[in-house]
Amino acid sequence: MILYLIGFMGSGKSHLGRRLAARTGLPWCDLDQVIESNEGRTIAEIFKTDGEAYFRARERFWLEQITEMFSAEGNTEAGMPGRLGAIISTGGGAPCFGDNMDWMNRNGITLWLDPPTDVLLQRLEKENMHRPVLEGRRGEALRELVMERLGQRRAFYERARLVISDPAPDAQDILEMIEHA
Repeated sequence: MILYLIGFMGSGKSHLGRRLAARTGLPWCDLDQVIESNEGRTIAEIFKTDGEAYFRARERFWLEQITEMFSAEGNTEAGMPGRLGAIISTGGGAPCFGDNMDWMNRNGITLWLDPPTDVLLQRLEKENMHRPVLEGRRGEALRELVMERLGQRRAFYERARLVISDPAPDAQDILEMIEHA
């Protein structure tokens, strides 16, 4: 079974994914990195050149591909036997398009990382230059954008099977939650 980490940008999906992988020995991948590697360009370049519809179609394609790859490998000897086979950190918008959220819930366990908004804003202020979608916004302009997008995405994120609101979740606590999910 696959663990899908979902949440808004800056919620810690990649950071937690790496920590859980190190703790369990399970494979981990970042969906955005998979897309960039296989498409040979950045997410920002894909959006600019081919548009969001193209990107979302490729995002779904690669989500299915890596899920199939990890499911076929049957990684049950490491970490959590018979339970988890891999960890995938999705992009912040991945659960919000098409039937991606329902699909992930059918194919694994979804875990929504939902830190307090002030924590997201602090993280995004620091990483602003690495996130083209933020367009260099800071302060109140950043807050407005984050609040607007969170409002649009919350209904999708709320369909996750598990939710973590702690801004610095403990990997062992998460593993125990998954065991009881």
